[in-house]
Amino acid sequence: MKKKDNKQRLFEIINKVDPSFKTKLNENVSTINEKRFQPETYYKTQGEAVDAAVQMAKSMGYEIDQEDIQIHFGDGWVGYENYKTGNITLYKDGTEQRKALIISLYRMPSGKYELTTYIN
Repeated sequence: MKKKDNKQRLFEIINKVDPSFKTKLNENVSTINEKRFQPETYYKTQGEAVDAAVQMAKSMGYEIDQEDIQIHFGDGWVGYENYKTGNITLYKDGTEQRKALIISLYRMPSGKYELTTYIN
């Protein structure tokens, strides 16, 4: 007979107390996922791509200094078949975070921009 792990036992206890727990949990998880902005991969302009990356960070509760965006992406466009990457400082409640928003743009031969962004 296989031993149950602690998480499974806890879930069973909570389920006995509140049978609708699983439904409530699933509703909360889907609400959290809906609040997070998921950027597309391809954009017509560099500005749209950078704005989407910033919107993703804001949807996760971070604040961004616009001057930092200008330093990394305001000094010109990405040339065809070239990359441009920037590490943008993140803030929460005015306090600098140890994490950063990584934005990487690649300008494809078609002229569209491929965005890769994540928080590290």
